[in-house]
Amino acid sequence: MQRTRRDVIRGLLTGAVTGVTIGTAGCIATDPGSKTHAPRPTPGGTVTVNKQSEHGFNWPYYLYTPDAYPDNRAATGRTDVMLVEPISSPDPTDDLDTHRDLAENIIKHSISRQLADRITAPFLVPVFPRVTAETNTDRFIQQLNARSLQIDGKFERVDKQLLRMTEHAQTLLAAEFNTTTPTPPELLLNGFSSSGHFVNKFTVLHPTHVAGVTAGGVNGMVTLPTDSVPWYDDPVPYPIGTAAIRDLTGNPFNLEAFRTTPQYYYLGGDDDIDTLPDPSLWTDDEHGDRQAIARNVYGTGDPSHDRFPRCRDMYRKQDIPAVFGIYADTGHTPRPASTDVIAFHEDVVLSNTGIHSFAATLDARAL
Repeated sequence: MQRTRRDVIRGLLTGAVTGVTIGTAGCIATDPGSKTHAPRPTPGGTVTVNKQSEHGFNWPYYLYTPDAYPDNRAATGRTDVMLVEPISSPDPTDDLDTHRDLAENIIKHSISRQLADRITAPFLVPVFPRVTAETNTDRFIQQLNARSLQIDGKFERVDKQLLRMTEHAQTLLAAEFNTTTPTPPELLLNGFSSSGHFVNKFTVLHPTHVAGVTAGGVNGMVTLPTDSVPWYDDPVPYPIGTAAIRDLTGNPFNLEAFRTTPQYYYLGGDDDIDTLPDPSLWTDDEHGDRQAIARNVYGTGDPSHDRFPRCRDMYRKQDIPAVFGIYADTGHTPRPASTDVIAFHEDVVLSNTGIHSFAATLDARAL
């Protein structure tokens, strides 16, 4: 009998090493980016892969392979799952090394690194930079805003570039560990702040590729899985809603697939970071002034206690398997949510315990 995609990824937990604590990645091998040289993933090691335009990506990525990955892969058979967390740059800069440093820190010291070791899944960090306004005016690609989907050149469709990166990494892993011809991996996504927005919007754009997503620090504004809302008369365009996605990408929003993707979104109760007033995130085109639309659709109240519940209600109305959480006495940090993030991916996504069971474990943290 043919296995479903959920059967495949659930097999990852069999034989997984538990109780692994975070450590350093050790020496990081670097790929010079030539067509003739391919970096070799090693158990417990990290490689960097420079841009490979011939393979469909124009920016580097880091790939960490947990120490127990080869043994677990051999024990469980074909497991096509990969963990991804993009970088979130606090300030724009055209110095790529600054963005690389952020990626290296994520690959060594993040919640995602702990998760990768716990479930023995390869972990990829793409280095999509947040560049200066002079270089990339009104195109905040780290949040996958609308304009970022219309750029030509090296920034063109970074969402698709990420898919090509994961496929390339899967090929490297298959070659190194003598597995069968690789297929595109199922993605476990995690992000916070700008990268939280990225993984939420990536899931909206590519739900068939995502096994599960966790995102925090999203300012009470996740993309609503609908073209319209009762309190706003006009269509609600991406990234606020899903109207105009076909115009931007050539493909419509896949609501059916989105309804099969477990999701966890969270905020700190005292998180005072609010990107709604930031004009760099919003565009004004034939679909309207998106910043003005966002104010009307999300509202201008408190991100945690006004806007976030509104998002939750729309996800429930659309039957999306999503949980929304609030962490009391917490600012703009993912740390208090680390245990829940790991539990979500390990239990809900890989062990298939169910989104409602996860919500029950949150207790007072559930919104």
